[in-house]
Amino acid sequence: MLETQSTFFNSFNPKSKVWIFQANRLLNIDETTLLKEKGDLFTNQWKAHGADLKAGCTLINQIFYVFVSDETFNAVGGCSIDKLIQFVKSVETEISIDFFNRLNIAYRLDSNIKICGLQEIKIKIANQEINENTMVYNNAIDTIEKLRTDWVIPLNKSFLKKYLKSEAIG
Repeated sequence: MLETQSTFFNSFNPKSKVWIFQANRLLNIDETTLLKEKGDLFTNQWKAHGADLKAGCTLINQIFYVFVSDETFNAVGGCSIDKLIQFVKSVETEISIDFFNRLNIAYRLDSNIKICGLQEIKIKIANQEINENTMVYNNAIDTIEKLRTDWVIPLNKSFLKKYLKSEAIG
């Protein structure tokens, strides 16, 4: 997981901004290669109000498209974030993937990462296929520091904990 990305993340300040885009399915090798190449081109020319950014991108577990900008170098502004979103939407269309459905939940089952919709998660909880200790991905984190500590958390520490009560499922 992150251990395999340590060289990439270690080249940035731990307080660097992070954006995580989760695919709705496992990406194949050709798609990950394409996304990495296009992401590198994008981050190499990414600017904030004309100023260069110290930025980069990586793919984790063939699911997560992660962008980083070291704000100790130059701060990212709203227009720069808009350009990032536009870029991700353009590659999303190119490879027929969905990076923006926030109702898709990624979780670990054994040593595999699974993705399913919120309604399906509720059913899996009710059927005890997953439980409070199931590790889920918190893609709302916003720094490398939090990526290392708060990205993969037990379900009972995530927003999904409200579905652990059987009466909340339905």
